[in-house]
Amino acid sequence: MKNLLTKNYRTMQLLILGAVLLGLGIFPAVAQAQPSVTNAPGSVDRSTVGNFTLNVSLGAAPADSVCQIVLTPNAALTSLGAVAPVGWSVVVGATTITWTSVSTPDCLFPLESENFTWNATAPANGGDYSVAWDLNGGSSSGNFNVHVNQPNFTTSTKTV
Repeated sequence: MKNLLTKNYRTMQLLILGAVLLGLGIFPAVAQAQPSVTNAPGSVDRSTVGNFTLNVSLGAAPADSVCQIVLTPNAALTSLGAVAPVGWSVVVGATTITWTSVSTPDCLFPLESENFTWNATAPANGGDYSVAWDLNGGSSSGNFNVHVNQPNFTTSTKTV
């Protein structure tokens, strides 16, 4: 019985010490999780329409909810198109795609994710083409590349 009381007393001491240190600000603040933005597939054949899925996932403690997502693809990716998930609207411009939640309950909140479908026609030249993304008008932003595949063959001639 004495050992049990001693263990409980030590546990209580540690809990009190932790609370005091936390109250004094000695423990470092927990960093807020950044949103994760991924795009798939990462490549498309040249001069074809690529269909993509943009996934936006929020961590446990983002700065705020996400109610607007803007994509700005490289100008070489043309004929933009998009579909809005349930609870969201989409506006497709010549150079941007903007998804906006219809109402606050439709926004993305901590630990939630949503898929956004978009498409574009790839240019005739292979390479990596940057696509910028922005959440809530600048609260978080970044970019990813769409790779345009070159054909795996070359033209050759043979004289017979």
